[in-house]
Amino acid sequence: MTKNASLYSATSLVIAETKKYQIELFCSENSNRQILRKIYPKALFIYDTEKDIYTCPADHQLSLKSTVLASENTRSYKVYGCKLVAE
Repeated sequence: MTKNASLYSATSLVIAETKKYQIELFCSENSNRQILRKIYPKALFIYDTEKDIYTCPADHQLSLKSTVLASENTRSYKVYGCKLVAE
C-alpha cells in the first residue's frame, strides 16, 4: 500500500467513526469559521481523570464512547461525545 493510500485509509476510518457519533472534525484552532459554528479548540476542554470525562467550554460533559485500536498505520485513540438533550 502506498503512503497516500495508507493515509487515505486511516483518514476514512477516523471520519467514519466521528460521523457514527455525530462528531465534527476541525484542524485549525484560529479559524473564524470555528467561532461562528461554536467549535472549540482542544485546549479549552477540561479533563477529569477520576471520571474519565471532558467538559467543553459550553459546559457539556463528554464521556468515552469508543476506543479505536491501532492499525499498521495509525495509533489507537479514544472517542468522546455527549448526549444532546432536546430543549
